[in-house]
Amino acid sequence: MKFISVRDLRGKSAEVWKNLPTEREVVVTSNGRPIAILSAVNESNLEESLSAFRQARAVEAVMGLQRRSVERRTDGITMEEIDTEIKAVREKRQRWDKGECGRIALPCKGLKAFRTVGDPAKFAILRTG
Repeated sequence: MKFISVRDLRGKSAEVWKNLPTEREVVVTSNGRPIAILSAVNESNLEESLSAFRQARAVEAVMGLQRRSVERRTDGITMEEIDTEIKAVREKRQRWDKGECGRIALPCKGLKAFRTVGDPAKFAILRTG
């Protein structure tokens, strides 16, 4: 596998594109750190290549979630505990949507509170005037 800097890619792009089919993959670096992978594809393997790439990303995401779960010591939670937590959050959202959770009183004119996405207990306050 070949490594090439962003600077070299800009200056030698024709050469990189010409050699890509034989190299198969080229890692693009910025300040010595990998930032992208160029991969040779054609019409016959485009969908398979995209599918493999997406699957690898999904596996990486799951592994990251598992690592964070172990770090936070939440990897031993039972399905019953997970279901209980999900039920509690859903009930809280339903109460909020029905207007049963109260409202925020803002002391200043020209300010408006909005519920943030994902957590009905958090608000964003915006200046409207």
